[in-house]
Amino acid sequence: MRELKIFIIVVILTGVTYWGIEPYAHNVMHPHVGAADYDFGAEDINQAKSVVEARQKALDAAKALNDEKKVAGAQKDLEEAQKSLEDYTAFWNDIKAINLAKGDATKGAETFANAGCAGCHGVEAAGMPTAMSAAELSEAYGVVPPDLSNAGAIYDEHFLAALIKDPTKALKLTHKFNDEKPYPMPAFFGAGGEDPNAEIADIV
Repeated sequence: MRELKIFIIVVILTGVTYWGIEPYAHNVMHPHVGAADYDFGAEDINQAKSVVEARQKALDAAKALNDEKKVAGAQKDLEEAQKSLEDYTAFWNDIKAINLAKGDATKGAETFANAGCAGCHGVEAAGMPTAMSAAELSEAYGVVPPDLSNAGAIYDEHFLAALIKDPTKALKLTHKFNDEKPYPMPAFFGAGGEDPNAEIADIV
């Protein structure tokens, strides 16, 4: 009889723990997380806006101190931030205007080969190996460009389009690379077709 009472108590305590405490602990320790948002354009623009706001506050603070040197520096910083916001807004608006649904994979493969992309990148899954070895690529560019067989599964299509159009801007490396020190992957200006954006859609 004693064993039966102990068993009943254990069952009750287990039930209270499982149906009472566990759901609460799960809710607290593992709160609901919204679906991932891969809108890189909105994120870049929002970040640029926050930089503009911060620079505006810095300018207002400098004006309050009545320090002409600080005001001049803060004004310059604000103008740079505003230009960056304008650039990112125009860039992502252009990317979102690309109709990726109209892309033609066959044409994309041709453009990929003819535009020089295959000189650095391979697409082994499509029977398009890299033209140079990893050692040759590393020596020529200081980096080994990745094989792109799985790029479509890993990256958002708009980000891929942005990366093709202007990799330095898409990767937010404009502070590090410029005309004097170019990024290893050049921006895509078209491969002879009528519409470079249509060619980007084909490649994506």
